[in-house]
Amino acid sequence: MRYILKEFFFKVVCPVVAALFLFAMFKNVFTNNGVTDYKLVMLVCGIPFGMRYMYVWLIPRRLDIGGTVGTFAFTFLIGGLVGSVVMVWKLLCAVYYFFKCIVQAVMLATGRLEMEA
Repeated sequence: MRYILKEFFFKVVCPVVAALFLFAMFKNVFTNNGVTDYKLVMLVCGIPFGMRYMYVWLIPRRLDIGGTVGTFAFTFLIGGLVGSVVMVWKLLCAVYYFFKCIVQAVMLATGRLEMEA
């Protein structure tokens, strides 16, 4: 049972809470005249999910301050784009693991699934 709860918490609750928190935090930032630009919200919400991919391709070397800032901005855009895809993938996996944990819990409760100690 402990494995089911651990899997549920780390693969369902954590990504969903992180995505909802980021969406709630950035939704008001990108709202003008009552219209929210969801593409920008998705881009900014994807940055924490794509953090590990941000500096894989571009590392600023031998550039002046303008080139370095531009390179960092471009890597944040890449991280946001990749992270938004990763975030959607994590949320789809969360839906899968949600149903998987429910099925495992029901099977464990009915005695059709035996957990190792």
